[in-house]
Amino acid sequence: MRLGIGLILIAAACAAFPTAASAGAIALKIIFRATPTSAPQTLTLRCGSMPTGSVPSPAAACRRLQILGPAAFRPTPPDTACTEIYGGPSTARVTGTYFGSRLWVRLGRANGCEIGRWQRVAFLLPRPGAP
Repeated sequence: MRLGIGLILIAAACAAFPTAASAGAIALKIIFRATPTSAPQTLTLRCGSMPTGSVPSPAAACRRLQILGPAAFRPTPPDTACTEIYGGPSTARVTGTYFGSRLWVRLGRANGCEIGRWQRVAFLLPRPGAP
């Protein structure tokens, strides 16, 4: 009986999130800059039946975004105390469609809160030292 209830709960949780196959559910454009003076690098990701894009490992990126759900790009709540740790000059702007909603997010590494946000979606970005 417990197994049956557990399976029902898992099925309900999975139904709460759109699937990667949902038409246009996730389509992102990412503009990454290693430094303020470096040339921008544009990456893309489109999740569907055949994930495509120029992000590292598009299929794995789509799976991770599905797991993270709406929390992936959630902003830091106002009045949050952030550690004064500088993570470097890299920035990224993510635009497009995420779970069917328009998305426009700026990511940076200026303090602990921004670094935490960055790390949540770092799998979408070029690896450190990558051209």
